[in-house]
Amino acid sequence: MRFSPDFVEKVREANNIVDVIAPYTQLRSTGSNFMGRCPFPDHNDKTASFSVSEDKQLYNCFGCKKSGNIFTFLQTFNGYAFPEAIEFLAKRANIALPERDEDPREKRARELRDGVLAANRLASSYFQDRFSKLPPGHPVRVYATRRQLTDELIELFGIGYSPDEWHGLAQLFRARKIPLEVGERGGLLKRSTRAGAPESHFDLFRGRLMFPIVTTAGETVGFGGRVVGEGEPKYLNSPETPVFHKGKILYGLNVTARYIRSMDEAVIVEGYMDAVSLYGAGVTNVAAILGTAFTPDHGRLLRRMTPNVVMLLDGDRAGIQGAERSLAALLMSDLRPRGVILPDGMDPDDFIRERGVDALRELIRGAGDLFTILLTRHWMEGYRNTAQDKLRVVEAAAQTLAAAGPALFDKPILDLFCAEMARFLDVEAAWIKKTLLGSLAGRPGMQPQGPAPVGSVKLSTAKLGPKFSDRSGDEVAPEEVLLEREDLYGQQIDLEGISREELVALSLVLQSKHLMQDLSEASRDWSKSGASKEDHPIAMILDHPDARKLLGIALRRYGQQPDAFATLTASLLGLLKDSRTLSTALQTAQGPRATVGGSTASGETGATSFGASSAPLGDSAESDRRRMGRVMTAIQRRRKQADLNVISNKLREKNAPEESQALMQRFVELQKEIRELQALERE
Repeated sequence: MRFSPDFVEKVREANNIVDVIAPYTQLRSTGSNFMGRCPFPDHNDKTASFSVSEDKQLYNCFGCKKSGNIFTFLQTFNGYAFPEAIEFLAKRANIALPERDEDPREKRARELRDGVLAANRLASSYFQDRFSKLPPGHPVRVYATRRQLTDELIELFGIGYSPDEWHGLAQLFRARKIPLEVGERGGLLKRSTRAGAPESHFDLFRGRLMFPIVTTAGETVGFGGRVVGEGEPKYLNSPETPVFHKGKILYGLNVTARYIRSMDEAVIVEGYMDAVSLYGAGVTNVAAILGTAFTPDHGRLLRRMTPNVVMLLDGDRAGIQGAERSLAALLMSDLRPRGVILPDGMDPDDFIRERGVDALRELIRGAGDLFTILLTRHWMEGYRNTAQDKLRVVEAAAQTLAAAGPALFDKPILDLFCAEMARFLDVEAAWIKKTLLGSLAGRPGMQPQGPAPVGSVKLSTAKLGPKFSDRSGDEVAPEEVLLEREDLYGQQIDLEGISREELVALSLVLQSKHLMQDLSEASRDWSKSGASKEDHPIAMILDHPDARKLLGIALRRYGQQPDAFATLTASLLGLLKDSRTLSTALQTAQGPRATVGGSTASGETGATSFGASSAPLGDSAESDRRRMGRVMTAIQRRRKQADLNVISNKLREKNAPEESQALMQRFVELQKEIRELQALERE
């Protein structure tokens, strides 16, 4: 909400800066000013160097040099935005906020929000009062003591208790004239659906330790309840309400924003109990997400205080996956995310209890880049340094980063990520970026605006030697397909419709240096022989035109850099319209045994085992050639079956007797050849 200069001045004049600052530090009158120790958490003031001028309505610290007026104090100390500071001071001075021109719908919505906030304030007071009246031996008191929830922490965070009663809060609302429907809309009550129920509504939170969720402006917008003893769910948060959206608020900022701002760093944990425990142990720059991944709204909230964020992750798979879901939102908010994975499946509270807060502080100080943590601890899990593993890792990174949207293309951090991945995958950073951008660009909504990024490529053809036809009828040299620096996002290499047999053959050649060398030598022999283009070794292996094109590029690159074979397959990913088909085939073919078969574009099916050797692919030339031989047998059988189908159709037509006899003879020969190939496949 925007406020006029006159209203801002009215609020400033109605509040005395001495009264606003006095609750945070002891001030003593010294002539025309008040002096005290600096209240800002990052200044350990021992000499009372903090001065407040009542006449000028200004403050100044001679030690840490912080200075300002009543608004900047609240912004710096409490982490308020400027409008929040004005609203806080206006309410403090009982000044009504300016009325806005509202239509009836807006007015009803505002009145509902105000009603829910009033109900939340009453509920928070009720829960705190019920906690204060618990006897020392009550299970909730015992639990709070065991979790080291001191009286100071309980008061500071407003922790309370919802008694194990069905209608305690509902009856209080009736007594205070708060409509039960407002309590229902605020997520505090639920409407009873049981026939003959004595009450229309009952309490949602019962028998739980209650944590009010409070904004930096001091408004209670929701609650979290932790069951004590048996019961499910263990944690229960308020549902989405007109004032509470869990993806837009971080728990604890009403207490910790001043520390986050002054320490220029935020430690983010996964729940309110962890946040309170860390604060109590001395890690005061902490906040918690509430049952959701980190969102862009969370990022905008934190960005007002600091760009530096440390995600403190539980040491289990769920913690890692939560960090993966959060990375894009952190990047979208221009934050600098680091991460700490706690060992042995611990959560922050467990770690502090077992190893102490100093050990935790040491981990936080040494927190690594969150992207690198995900790369090394998650995406590279099971990594074996094969070509398909490199593809898999890049694809996993692209899937995570895609949520950041097309703005990611222009962020310098992307270059650093590519350099980091290149270091761990032992490939060129330029290839990483090209492949990553290619994968990102293929996802909905990820096409960048403006010129293509430097280093992007487009396929074109060159007539530089023996050629064979592609899908459009143009002649293409299989080893001489060149790459131009043009738009990456118009790639035309498409493996759609390729048969399973040919896909396996392509995968084998791309992963076996022995087979690639055989293909290279056969290509040179073919070039010297003057044979037709359809006798080229690639054409003998593959019928699919784009698969031929892809293998031609691979063969050319191998001829230029044989020592770079380990990254050859990975470098082809960015050329494909959809890399998933090839990636899946590469993983399947890598095993010691594989199967040729399955459905094709035409609906034909078949299955042939060709992995007779238990040796991994690439382990020996003999093993790789034997596997390739079996899949080539399957390809030949498939081709002959296609020829047989053509002849069968022709035999149904009216033909001359001589032609029918020749067709029948060829039909019989093909049947015999197919049986022989099937026998070879079964060996």
